[in-house]
Amino acid sequence: MKSNILNMSLISPSLFEEEWITYNGLKNFLKNKETSFGDDMNQKYAFNDDELLKLSDDDAYAYIKDNYVIEPKDYK
Repeated sequence: MKSNILNMSLISPSLFEEEWITYNGLKNFLKNKETSFGDDMNQKYAFNDDELLKLSDDDAYAYIKDNYVIEPKDYK
């Protein structure tokens, strides 16, 4: 999917990992998460990808990493 990077939202690896850590902190330690990781990321970064709404948190993490994470040096 990364071949068409100009037509989609993307996120850097460091920001993506920070979002994952924050999400899990809110979910596991504060017990303050009602939405899934995929839903949160879909809304926050406008991925507009309905597949993310169907996935578990771990599966959404892997899916986003494979499809939406890009190193800044690779974005041209």
